[in-house]
Amino acid sequence: MMLLITSLSGAANITIVAKAYAYSNETVSIESFPADSGNLSMIKMNEVETIILKPAGDDFTAIIDETAIKSAVNAYVSNKISSLLGSTAVNSLSRIYGDLNKTLAPCRKGIAGFFKFCGLGTVCFYIEHKTQFSGISAVTVQQLFDLKQQLNTSFIEMDSSLVLLEKGLQLLNDASSAKDVQGIQAASGSVYSGLQKLRTNYEKIYSSYVGIVSYFPYSFGLGGCPPYSLVNGNATAMMNVIGQSSQLDSAGMMARIVNESGRRATYALNKKALIERESQFVTITNKTIPLQRQFSDVRGVDLVGLTLKVSQLNLSLKSLHEAKTEKDVKDAIAKFDEQYNSTQQTVAAVSSLLPEYRAVEASRKNASEAIATAYKRFGSDSRVVSLRDEFFALKLKLEEEEKNIVAGKTVEPTALTPIKEKFNQLAVKAASLGEKAQEFDVVVVAAILVIVVVVVIIILFKIPGKPSASSEEERSTPLQYSQIPPT
Repeated sequence: MMLLITSLSGAANITIVAKAYAYSNETVSIESFPADSGNLSMIKMNEVETIILKPAGDDFTAIIDETAIKSAVNAYVSNKISSLLGSTAVNSLSRIYGDLNKTLAPCRKGIAGFFKFCGLGTVCFYIEHKTQFSGISAVTVQQLFDLKQQLNTSFIEMDSSLVLLEKGLQLLNDASSAKDVQGIQAASGSVYSGLQKLRTNYEKIYSSYVGIVSYFPYSFGLGGCPPYSLVNGNATAMMNVIGQSSQLDSAGMMARIVNESGRRATYALNKKALIERESQFVTITNKTIPLQRQFSDVRGVDLVGLTLKVSQLNLSLKSLHEAKTEKDVKDAIAKFDEQYNSTQQTVAAVSSLLPEYRAVEASRKNASEAIATAYKRFGSDSRVVSLRDEFFALKLKLEEEEKNIVAGKTVEPTALTPIKEKFNQLAVKAASLGEKAQEFDVVVVAAILVIVVVVVIIILFKIPGKPSASSEEERSTPLQYSQIPPT
């Protein structure tokens, strides 16, 4: 059985999948390695092999099947050992051991001679028989005896560990040349064990050596024994080279991975979903906040519907946090994803609407200013009143669309374009009123001038003068019928 932890947002990052299996107090490291089935990844928690991941399409899956885990672990161990203890590493071990052997040679020779020549008259003899010397207390004599006994036992043990080391190094060299992974692992374990014994025994040897030469300086000849720190440094360097490979326990590793992979499956499913969806929530929030501000800057519109969707998304994320069973996790994931897709669509729609919404508002302002200017010049002129009526009717249409925007409904930019164009038309009409009014004023002034000229001419012809005799007669003589002009 395998549990596939899927990523709904495309190719998954293996780091996300690996971290999904880690508990809060664990550090995660990833080590890729080749296997017969393809490239795999060993996931270590606090540097302990815990989970094995394999590619699964655009994602990764944790292997739970025991047979598959056994095969993967064997491939991992083989690759690890081959990498750690190749020919370069083995040559390095041989070189360090050669240096160590040379360093210890005078010391081993001196100690061997100390015990070989332990007859009457030697320091070894006197210490062995607890001989009382002038200036040396009985307590010191006993201490010297104890040091000699410790030296004897530790020296025998050290020689035994050196033999083990030499044999292990030879086996390691042969196994490495033959690329025998199991042989390499067995030999490296033998070498590692020999180095541990060497360090432990030489610490006691050096302590005994120092204690004895402090009273009998030339007990071990002229060569002496190197400081413990020097021997310990060489031994530690060798242990560092083979340490990881010697500690690779295939059986124990397999049992641990089988147990941990099954135990952490639901936890990982939940955590990976959380990691991905928390990232999605942050992304959608980071898009929503500036959109809210941008729409508010245009006309003070509050994107209530979008804000509500983000709040609901946050609640779904909380439900995912609290999910315990695999079913609860899957249900919470499904709900979040549905709401996320809806919110994402709203964000996309609102984002695409913003440029046209800004353009509409610019057109509205231009129309408003143009009509206001016309009103200042012509007052409640019927044409101005008509323009104002059209403007307010158009503004109501804009406000109806804004209600949909506020509610989070999808409003296409094409729904605002006719409103923008009509606002532009109103602005042009309002501006053109000024030009027609000027033409009317010229005609009126010209007509008035004509009337004035006519009146002046009439007045000039009607100015009274001295009446003539015939005129007097005409006034006093009534008109005859024949004098009336024909109609």
